[in-house]
Amino acid sequence: MLKETAMLLLIAGHHPLAKGAGYNDHYEHDEAVLWVSEIANLVRGRMMVDIVPTGRVSDKVKWVNTQNNVSLVCEVHFNSDASKRQHGSETLYCPGSSHGKSAAEVVQAALAGIFPPSRGVKEGWYRQDRPDVADYPGDINGDEDIIDILDKTTPVTIVVEPEFIYNWEVLQDRRHPACGALTDALVKAALGITERN
Repeated sequence: MLKETAMLLLIAGHHPLAKGAGYNDHYEHDEAVLWVSEIANLVRGRMMVDIVPTGRVSDKVKWVNTQNNVSLVCEVHFNSDASKRQHGSETLYCPGSSHGKSAAEVVQAALAGIFPPSRGVKEGWYRQDRPDVADYPGDINGDEDIIDILDKTTPVTIVVEPEFIYNWEVLQDRRHPACGALTDALVKAALGITERN
């Protein structure tokens, strides 16, 4: 049954002119577009869903904030690491958002089963520069920023990082089951937010 009182918005991370992390000829944005499209198709019929138009972060934020009845926004990204040794999934939420943390926990539980190990649910600090923690040599306390898409959107927003972009074969092999599991988790998380409000 279609839940018309709740809407899920999906965002493909980055944009065509700045595609994010890359590996060989594969880029984060291009893969995120495929995931967002597949998830949107799977969500249809279960609850209202829309895909946020591609553009700069400020344009995405503005568009999201003009929509009504949005329960949850999910932006899809893929991690990268210079060593190319890391793997696994993580989900980020806006620091201080209890609804964001709850949604992230539901979604990360689904991702972790497909892309282990679980890197956890984390507050979404830009470049993971957390307050009151020396995250790197020379880290200055007080210069931390929350990731804009998490901080500036009115609805609850999460960012998923299912896997590292350079684990390309794993991403391709598991995309369809991951999108199915992510769909179920996102619908559950969105409806949970709607019921609590």
